[in-house]
Amino acid sequence: MIEVVNDNGMNRRTGMYQDLLYLMENSANPHGYDRKALRQYRFGVIEGIGGQETGDTNIARDYDKSSVPRLIESDVETEPIKEIVENLLELDILLVPISQIRPQDGVVTMQIWRPEFKTEQEVMKEAVEYINDIDLSKYSPEKLEAANRKEEETLMEEAEKMT
Repeated sequence: MIEVVNDNGMNRRTGMYQDLLYLMENSANPHGYDRKALRQYRFGVIEGIGGQETGDTNIARDYDKSSVPRLIESDVETEPIKEIVENLLELDILLVPISQIRPQDGVVTMQIWRPEFKTEQEVMKEAVEYINDIDLSKYSPEKLEAANRKEEETLMEEAEKMT
């Protein structure tokens, strides 16, 4: 699996998916996708030059700089890859961040990934914006007090059971 793996009964994100999330959230966003969309990706393929030949232990490929990844149609992404891609040994499979796909025609743009370094002020500004977006209406003093009373009652009942 790409996103999660079951580890001792717990679903955990895979290391590859954590790396992918980092790249997706920090890549250029030339098409202005919202934050939720930045965590999505599509499968694609790109043609390499050279690559693994019989007995070759070097599996790295070079790419023509003019090569543009082609997206696999979203309606067949769940099919086995060998049924979708006919020349599997000549192509590499990619995970393409949604932010790199033009929404109007689905063409992959070739934006160079640059880690986004933020100043402390920018980080604080984002934190304040995030906090301001929280719906505080569900946290009325009455509701908080009722929740605290219920939690105290539950703790008292558990303590009585233990004695």
